[in-house]
Amino acid sequence: MAPAYHPKPRDYVIIIGSSMFFQIPFTWFKDLRLGAKIASTIFASIAVLSCYWLLLRYRIRFVFVWLIALLLAQRHFSIA
Repeated sequence: MAPAYHPKPRDYVIIIGSSMFFQIPFTWFKDLRLGAKIASTIFASIAVLSCYWLLLRYRIRFVFVWLIALLLAQRHFSIA
């Protein structure tokens, strides 16, 4: 059975290009490592806040329990 949606290679370029576009202001720091740390902190905060907003938007019960579960699950998503 074929998947319902098969992404095209050009779709990946658009996604990667847009993420790089939003990271441009963080290259203006003298130390690029500092800019990368600030960018990762800001983008991770936006991701958690958007999940929290979705929980509120769809009126999910026990919002703080789900938020704590999300924050505790971050270990499973780490690369190293």
